[in-house]
Amino acid sequence: MEDISQFMPIISGMLGGAASSGAFKGPIKTLEDLWFIYFGNKASEKAEMIRAKQKISTTEFERKTLEEISKINPQDIQEPKLALIGPALEASRFYIEEKDIRNMFAKLIASSMDKDKSKQVHPSFVEIIKQMTSLDAKNLKSIYDSKGNAPIVEMRLSDDRGRFSKQFLHLYLGNKDEPDYSLIASSLINLSRLGTVNLNYENFYSDNLKYKEFESSRLYEQAKLILEQSRDLSNLDKVIKEHEKFIKQYEEKPGVNISKLKREIEDLKSHKAEGDKVTKIDIIKGVVQITQFGNDFCKACL
Repeated sequence: MEDISQFMPIISGMLGGAASSGAFKGPIKTLEDLWFIYFGNKASEKAEMIRAKQKISTTEFERKTLEEISKINPQDIQEPKLALIGPALEASRFYIEEKDIRNMFAKLIASSMDKDKSKQVHPSFVEIIKQMTSLDAKNLKSIYDSKGNAPIVEMRLSDDRGRFSKQFLHLYLGNKDEPDYSLIASSLINLSRLGTVNLNYENFYSDNLKYKEFESSRLYEQAKLILEQSRDLSNLDKVIKEHEKFIKQYEEKPGVNISKLKREIEDLKSHKAEGDKVTKIDIIKGVVQITQFGNDFCKACL
């Protein structure tokens, strides 16, 4: 095996010496440390720290797995299927420090050893977990704990011609720990992509009280502020000037995407020229529902 202490000279040779710059030193050192963990050879302080942290996480993973297995009725215990437990253990190595993800792997392994649950365990559950974040896990559990369904809404700001000037998608208030609505929306979209939930706006609760909370949300207050500001068309001049000032300042700087801001300026100018106003806030009611596949996943992994 190549001596990992020679990584820097090797890559420097490949790149004509450019790798000796500070930009490469840190990443290559990290690669050496991680290479040692999985393939062995050189020890370093950082590698030892990573190993110690990994050992703690692995011990917690082991404890959680055994804890879940201990809940199985003795008459229902069975040998784990290698086709599932093998990929689960392999995948879990890369998520060992993510508690929520680690716990899902632990429960999946235990479920595969439970005759009462093993029929609901699908090999694809390993891949599902790999494509989830801790936020996804928390959102899915909160929906599952709400009898498998919960209210969601789309919030639209419309002008007097019925056109949308702003739209907020898939607002869900079931997870109080995450205040960023855009992250929640992205999480729900991912859960839908994975086949664990449906985002349905054709059906909704007949009880309007289930949607009342959205009208007191921070995002609704922001929407009302936009509504009030848009009623005074003179404010548009100020907004347009601020946008143009920002573009002038950052147009030549790399990594700053201002194309969206330019489109917004054109929209605002058109909006002002036509004298249109944002006249109302529409709340489109919907429901997020756990699918049958998602229900099986929740029983096995959450």
